Amino acid sequence: PRGLMRTAAIVLGLIIVLVTFWQPLTAAWNANRAGLLQIRAAFDKTLTPDQQKAMRSQSEDLFVQALAVHPGSAPIERRYGLLLMEQERFDEAIPLLEQAHAAAPGHLAARKSLGLAHLWTGDLERAGKLLAGLPNILPELEGLAWEQYHDLHHDQAALNAYLLLDQLNPGQDFIREMIETLQNRLPTGP
Repeated sequence: PRGLMRTAAIVLGLIIVLVTFWQPLTAAWNANRAGLLQIRAAFDKTLTPDQQKAMRSQSEDLFVQALAVHPGSAPIERRYGLLLMEQERFDEAIPLLEQAHAAAPGHLAARKSLGLAHLWTGDLERAGKLLAGLPNILPELEGLAWEQYHDLHHDQAALNAYLLLDQLNPGQDFIREMIETLQNRLPTGP
């Protein structure tokens, strides 16, 4: 009888623990699976573009499931926001990244991701506030601006990056020249 009571108490305790932590565990499981798919889609060079797209779609579905079970999870929101940024869905990423940043304002990656999302949507004021003072942000922005201009030929994105660089580190001749070049290349409104 004593051994039976002890076993029953242990089983009951395990059931209570499982019931209590089942949803957060399910959310973490889905988010981790989503993250693995996201990383593989980004870095596995053997995948075709269609396979990468399918993996990103699966990853997104898992992030949505994880947030349905554990709404407001800052790590899940941040990672899902990064997936959306990889797909250049910046307007969709911003609310998730804002929530993640609000939940953990000291998290530099959350702050940086949100700042970059605002940069790519053209909100330079908010981008500047978030990115100012981050370690090594100026050389990183220089690299991103050049990549947008030279490699990807995204003139508006490059202009946004150079304008932000001029805001964060004014008076740089090369940056001013790039701004002028890009402004001359872009159409000037309707």
